[in-house]
Amino acid sequence: FVGSSDEETTLLARAQAYLACRTAGCLPSLMLEQAWHAFHAQCEHIARRIVAAAYGNSCVADGDDFVQEALRQVITKLPGLAIRRNRRRAFSWVVSVIWREIHKSILRHERYLLRHQPLYEDMAESLPCPVPFSIILSC
Repeated sequence: FVGSSDEETTLLARAQAYLACRTAGCLPSLMLEQAWHAFHAQCEHIARRIVAAAYGNSCVADGDDFVQEALRQVITKLPGLAIRRNRRRAFSWVVSVIWREIHKSILRHERYLLRHQPLYEDMAESLPCPVPFSIILSC
């Protein structure tokens, strides 16, 4: 986010107000609508930069999924965020949530890929047979 800490804090507060309005079923004002779109675009930009920095172009196919999951987490946690004006930049919270969620998503994806690797024929031949050979012959 390129702005002052006050601008970041205001944008976060307006994004919270937008979500509160939508949750209550009311129609958000134009100002809240614009703030929400700016907030969402900024979060998506941050998430894409984190994916690119962490993994480059090697996971482009899954990058959109990682970004969407990170955005979902930000949106889920944003209403509970207590916004305080202090020395830290307000968007540091957003960056930490996005970074943590992308990291978790990529780790889950890598574990999935490791568990579901294809078994090639030469690998299969080297595995011990789970059924004794004599049982196979008797069938």
